[in-house]
This record gives sequence, structure tokens and C-alpha cells, in this order.
Amino acid sequence: MRRLLLALYLMALPATADVLQQFVARDGLTGQFTQRILSPEGAVLDQSSGDFKLLKPHFFWWHITAPDNQLMVAADNSLTQIDWDLEVTV
Repeated sequence: MRRLLLALYLMALPATADVLQQFVARDGLTGQFTQRILSPEGAVLDQSSGDFKLLKPHFFWWHITAPDNQLMVAADNSLTQIDWDLEVTV
């Protein structure tokens, strides 16, 4: 759940005008990420990595590949989260 909230928070961060202009000119974007949770002292408490896809107008794919295997897909008005290690689909 913590990862889902972080993903939603990252999507809500304000983007610079340059990044927005680049995105508007494209149909979508893809990339890889590494997410780190740090203590107040700066020590790494948890880390995950994976890839994402954002396609216009209504598609978002967030795949965590390490340390576990989870997928979150938002398409149109639905959100699906799959955790293969826990064998859960929400």
C-alpha cells in the first residue's frame, strides 16, 4: 500500500514547463525507476525498482520487478494491482 501511495504522490508532483511541453508533443513515455525509502539520517530503509509506461489519453503501467513482483495498471476508469508473490489481485 505504501508503494501505491508513493506512486500516486509522484504522479501529483508539479512538472516543469519543459517536461510538460515534451510530454504534450508525444503519445506517451516509458522509463525505468529506482525507489528508495530513506531514514531521517539518510540511510536506505527499503528499495525497489521496475519500469513504467504512460500512454495518452488514459493508460498508466507501473511494474515493480525487485525485490518483489507487482504490477499496477490504470486504464480509463479502472485500477488493477497484482502482487504475484502474495497471489493477490485488487
